[in-house]
Amino acid sequence: MISVHFWPGAKQVLHADVPAVLHVFYDIVIDYLGRGSVPLLSTVSGILLTISAARHPVPLRLLPGKARSLLVPMLTWSAVMVALAVLNAVLLHDRTELPLGAMGWVNAFFALTAPPANLPLAFLRDVFVAAAIGLLAIGVHRRLPVAGVLLLLTAAAMEGGTGGILLLRPQILTFFALGILLSWAGAANFVPRWWLVLGMLVLDVTLQIFPVTGVAGEFLHAYLNRIAMMLLMWRVAIAIVRAGGPAHRTIRRLEPYVFTIFCTHMIMVSAVAVLAGKAGIEVEDAAYPLLFLAQFPLAVMLAVAIATARRRVLSKAPIQ
Repeated sequence: MISVHFWPGAKQVLHADVPAVLHVFYDIVIDYLGRGSVPLLSTVSGILLTISAARHPVPLRLLPGKARSLLVPMLTWSAVMVALAVLNAVLLHDRTELPLGAMGWVNAFFALTAPPANLPLAFLRDVFVAAAIGLLAIGVHRRLPVAGVLLLLTAAAMEGGTGGILLLRPQILTFFALGILLSWAGAANFVPRWWLVLGMLVLDVTLQIFPVTGVAGEFLHAYLNRIAMMLLMWRVAIAIVRAGGPAHRTIRRLEPYVFTIFCTHMIMVSAVAVLAGKAGIEVEDAAYPLLFLAQFPLAVMLAVAIATARRRVLSKAPIQ
């Protein structure tokens, strides 16, 4: 997911005047793997919410906990990004990252009608809204199963059809609802078959070569690629876990830092933007692919450093 935000941004990288082989590479890493991870995370979040709610008599009482785990990090790390933007404006006289107007400052922290200052954390905001809708649907489903399903599908259809009323990215609710529906169907441990994964990938490539027009074409363009990559990453992740080995051990070592990597990688991107600007680096430069790849370990190292420092501070804090 973090590759979508690497400097100077997905749009600039994907439309850069570079050799075809680099276009393919960036397309796979950013558009397929990066953006395709959002549906998978949303679906898994829906499954986990349903499992958690099953242990509570009143599902909506889980909402305050979701606010603490989703909205508080968004607010905290967005405040850090605002502080960096102010620092950049003071020291480098660059005001381009500062919020505009009163509502711009409100959204920078709370993401009411637009993404926060820490842009990727709009995902946390939308997952919280999806969780609120999901918990309401789960509560209704316990009393009237059909009504719960209809409520969930209606909300997802309204968000998708309008381009988002409550959510900034309505696809998140669509896949979140899919996770809840899988749980209700007793398929919380769903493992995509390889034939299904390969079939969706072939269909996606085929429809890119021979596109479909009209409403069906718009729907397929919006969802097919995401579904195909979601299934692929889901199946590969299960294969890695079952196989064990170095890949699984590496992922397990990084697992405690994953959320911190997600919340803090824009700090690294901001630093890269300043340094690359000073060095005059462009996306079309021969050295840029190395800078693009370097942003992965840089994001990990920053997150590990922040998490380690936080643990040390907390360990020294007096017990109340």
